[in-house]
Amino acid sequence: MNQLTFLKNQIYKIIEEITYSGIAKITGYSCIAIVVLYCGKIWHAQRIFKRMGLRTPRFAFFYGNLPEILNNTQSNTLRKWTCEFGKTYGYYEGHLPVIVTSDLDFINEVFIKQYSNFMARKIYPWQFSDNSPKMDLFLSSNKRWKRMRNIINPTFSPAKLKELIPVMAKCTQRFIHILDKNLDKEIIISDFLNRYTMDTIWNSATGMDINCQSDLNNEYMQKALDVFKDLEDLKFGFRVTSYFSEFRPFILHLMTLATYLMGKISSTNELVDPLFWLTQHIHQVIEQRKRENIRRKDFSQLLIDSRIEDSENLKKNEKIVMSKFRLDKQMSFEEIEFNLVGFLLAGFETTSSALTYSFFILANHPDEAIKLQQELDDFYCKNDQNLDINFDNVSQLEYLDMFVKEVLRMFPISSNTVNRRCMFPTEVGGLRIPVGVSVTVDVLSIHYEPAIWGPIDPEVFYPLRFSPNIKRSQSAYLPFGLGPRNCVGMRYALMEMKMALAKILFNFNIVPTESTPKKLVNFTEGTVRRPKDVIKVKLVKRIK
Repeated sequence: MNQLTFLKNQIYKIIEEITYSGIAKITGYSCIAIVVLYCGKIWHAQRIFKRMGLRTPRFAFFYGNLPEILNNTQSNTLRKWTCEFGKTYGYYEGHLPVIVTSDLDFINEVFIKQYSNFMARKIYPWQFSDNSPKMDLFLSSNKRWKRMRNIINPTFSPAKLKELIPVMAKCTQRFIHILDKNLDKEIIISDFLNRYTMDTIWNSATGMDINCQSDLNNEYMQKALDVFKDLEDLKFGFRVTSYFSEFRPFILHLMTLATYLMGKISSTNELVDPLFWLTQHIHQVIEQRKRENIRRKDFSQLLIDSRIEDSENLKKNEKIVMSKFRLDKQMSFEEIEFNLVGFLLAGFETTSSALTYSFFILANHPDEAIKLQQELDDFYCKNDQNLDINFDNVSQLEYLDMFVKEVLRMFPISSNTVNRRCMFPTEVGGLRIPVGVSVTVDVLSIHYEPAIWGPIDPEVFYPLRFSPNIKRSQSAYLPFGLGPRNCVGMRYALMEMKMALAKILFNFNIVPTESTPKKLVNFTEGTVRRPKDVIKVKLVKRIK
């Protein structure tokens, strides 16, 4: 009996060992097969430009060309590659294919004539999916983008922007008052401009006066700066999604969960993701306005007025909308919150950077400051009228308009934001483009092309190249993108820039110091291209 039991136990043990061994082998072989298949998929994806007949810079398996872009800046890297490979070529972000072009006809075809085939931007590392409710106008695509754009467009109409004149005037006057306290001192002008643009944008978007111009340690200000630092450094989680694009939604959901738990556990805000922090505070603003039925003249109100209560109704509505070929003006509260966050960040950093570049130019080109001040004096002091500088009249300053355009030509937005993704297979310029391939514009190469911007050297600051009698292709100037998906806040940004510059130059002279750089060489780049060099200037009270 004991021998029989012993034999049974031995048999069970052998069967168990065989089973475990078989499972281990099957699991091992399955993992190897998955890795091999995935590597094969990457290998095949990184041959797409060879099949299309496009030249590419050298790239590494799995990594593509991302390491070179991340170690430099995208705009500078694309400009270097354009010199080497011509106006249209390809590169890989991990194994995602991106066509780069500086061919104006190609750009015009993609961004305008065939925009319905390119109704999405390229996939960003922080993007969940095309249909995620967590996407704002910038990242959304197809019918979701159409609906959002239809709702948001009226927000930036001249009539609506005029309603913001008192808000902008208050923030601009506060800015002038703060600068007045810092006369005859060497200042880092970007610090003041960051606080000014955040103050203006937050007031315009939410109606809340956070007065971050006076509070040097304002938390809203710090969190916004941290968001852009994360995008420029491309923190570890986003780097992972860049290489494992198929698993991006899953990785991002894990990151979101970790961020949420960190916010619950942490007793301080230092460990909380800055984008999550800003989103939560916008959520609180919207909830308070819903709860207390607060109404203000700001961007939030127009979006709230177009709301619907939940995402499920929104999905049903979208189906009805597309079947009837019309677009209802409705947004979920979740979409409103994400669009407000996107608007705050985009309006803050882009305008602040453009104004910083303007101060750099004015400090190094005193003749330009004199021309602008002469125009201001002639217009606002004419016949002793002493007009107030506001939205209605600042747009009539012709030389100021040319000055701003030239600043944005020499220091454009990052090429990383001027792109489109192919949603339907099509042909552009004899090139067959499959679904999923993105097209990015090499903005720097276009903005510095002598054939377009000559005969004066494009490296020279020369506002008169924007004289009204000079005509160029609409694809040659791209500070706000191009086509139906261009920057929806363009009017607001230009108004804010012009009002700030007019007020400052009317009251102060901008004087360079020994620390003021003569040329900007080093840049940092995420969604915005910013100077790494610290721009210091001195403001002197102007005697009129």
